[in-house]
Amino acid sequence: MKKKKIVLFVIIIYCLRLSSPLSSVSALESPILLEGHNQRVPDLMFENHLLVDSIGLSIMGIHTYGAPTITDLVAVGTDRYSGMYAVQGYWPNMTNHLPSDYHSDNGGINDADIVRDMVKFLNPINGNMEIIYAEGNSMDDDGKIVKQVFVNPTKSDGALVPEWTVNTDEQVIALTLGNFDSDPADLEVAGLCLDGNVYVVDNIQSGSPTHWKHDLDAWTWSNFRNDHIKTPITEIEDLDGDDLTKHDIVFGWNTNVSAISTNTSNREIWNVNVDASEVTDLVAVDDQNSDGLQDVVVTTKSKIILLNGANGTTLGSFVDANGYFRDVEVYNSTAIITGNGDGIIMVWDINTTSPTFGDTILTADWGGWDINDLLIVEDLDDDGINEIAVGGDSIVGVVYGSNLTKIWARSPYGSSWNGGPIDVFDLELLDDLSGDGFGDLAVTGYSDHGAIFVFSTYGGLDFIPDLSGNGSADINCTEDENHIFLFTATAKQSQGLTVTTEINIDNGTWIAMTKGAGSWETGVNFTYEQGGFSNGEHTFKFRFTDTTPDVIETSVKTFQIGNCEGNTGLDIPGASIGMLIASIGLGIAVILHTIKKHRQ
Repeated sequence: MKKKKIVLFVIIIYCLRLSSPLSSVSALESPILLEGHNQRVPDLMFENHLLVDSIGLSIMGIHTYGAPTITDLVAVGTDRYSGMYAVQGYWPNMTNHLPSDYHSDNGGINDADIVRDMVKFLNPINGNMEIIYAEGNSMDDDGKIVKQVFVNPTKSDGALVPEWTVNTDEQVIALTLGNFDSDPADLEVAGLCLDGNVYVVDNIQSGSPTHWKHDLDAWTWSNFRNDHIKTPITEIEDLDGDDLTKHDIVFGWNTNVSAISTNTSNREIWNVNVDASEVTDLVAVDDQNSDGLQDVVVTTKSKIILLNGANGTTLGSFVDANGYFRDVEVYNSTAIITGNGDGIIMVWDINTTSPTFGDTILTADWGGWDINDLLIVEDLDDDGINEIAVGGDSIVGVVYGSNLTKIWARSPYGSSWNGGPIDVFDLELLDDLSGDGFGDLAVTGYSDHGAIFVFSTYGGLDFIPDLSGNGSADINCTEDENHIFLFTATAKQSQGLTVTTEINIDNGTWIAMTKGAGSWETGVNFTYEQGGFSNGEHTFKFRFTDTTPDVIETSVKTFQIGNCEGNTGLDIPGASIGMLIASIGLGIAVILHTIKKHRQ
């Protein structure tokens, strides 16, 4: 990505960000150069509160993937009333709020539908992006797998008409797409029910699907929704050697994990008990033990477990009795990322030949907030590693994939309600609606009622000048060729970070100054002495660097040996700039030019 320069005009600490690069600097004052310390702040682009008392459990966007897609739309699965909302109007030129147009699947305030999961695929037959969602009914204890075409619906409120529905004998809680038949050109969908049964639906792109069922009929999760269990079912490459082009299925139920073949309708490859606590999520990973088969990582309320894909045996585990791991995603070919109920995000090494196998190799503390969902997004900083969106109780944000430091984090609440921040249960990466070149982040969840928010994933740069400093020489001009000049500088750092102060004389090398007394908050004094200067004019400037790192470089100042009477105006611009630097953060009404380089 190209680097842009941002011009900041500060008037009583008021910052205005300009969109065009700085082409020239005012001749009245030389610039102060600042590098490094900044934070990014997301733009809240849209908000919607049509979910009323419903909990937003799953969210999925349809934008410019297929054709025709004139109407941009986001589908949200909820826990009651209509079960599914389809909210329209995510247009880049809109601000603040979504329009009130929406569709529901069947409506009715007494309806007990729960839509916990969705998948989407591009239908090769008609070129439309289509959604399949998992539905359950908490009153009747039955469920459905429903295909819904969300392309160019009318813009009036009303019921959505599903293209097809497969009825199930229990609530459907999670879905996965995969190639589960002998035709590699199309996809199938598998749905996991609350009783552990798995339904596999073929011919999903047509209007006449067929299905088969793997019967388990076991007691599974006691309190699925409140535990925020994610999607414990996944496709996995062929495990039983039946057909290398046809994938198999791994799923969790209660405290167990099972692998089933798609060769027959009721064939179990293996089944293992993984923990005393319930399975919350799982994911297929690359082959870690060199047997030629994919392996599986499982999270429970107290463990992260690496299973051998061939037979389900445990290859490694990480135990945290109070961790409550809810979601797991692939970090790279040899690691996964997850988060727990203590607000800790961690990357876990699953490479069985690594010296750190079974250890957490990266961690980040999100202040005790339950981590409910993680989403791999785009590479925002051009380092070759995708960043990660984080959703938790009363918090949402994005971290750098390389080290898990925060790009931004905020409470997910809007401007048009007083319900407080929602607990985020699901995240979705949308197309770029903000125009910054990156996809945008949709979230859904619940506090006193359900809501949807859309944030810019990368956000905008928010510069905070925590560091300030100024400096001068003991005299501007002297006739004494043997004068030892005393250069003095004062540095301040409002966060109490350690500061290094350097001086540059006559465009030479930077020289470290000697630290004296004082505190960073009130000002630390630095000194440097040098003599032996030749007759004529000389220049000097100071550079201040803290451990963030911020860097401030003052404008060039002058001093002179000889001919003092003819140069009474020496150093006036330099002194002025020094006063301006010192006044940052003090509320003094000044105008200050700065240049800020950053990735955009």
